[in-house]
Amino acid sequence: MAKAPPNYGNKKVVGPKTVQEILMEPLVRIEPRTTVSWRVTVKALKRDDVRFTVRLSSDQLTRPNIDVESTFQY
Repeated sequence: MAKAPPNYGNKKVVGPKTVQEILMEPLVRIEPRTTVSWRVTVKALKRDDVRFTVRLSSDQLTRPNIDVESTFQY
């Protein structure tokens, strides 16, 4: 799941997906040494210091892996 701040507009997701929270379709299996990626494109609605949050969960993890990216949008 990726969560864009409210002042992002025109969200576009390329990859397995459903758009303020963006829920990606679950993958049944990922083969060893395989890379899986998603590209999320957003448009700033105003200047601001924002946080973009991504949460990865799996039946193999005991708790979700959460990553927060800070950026200044123009």
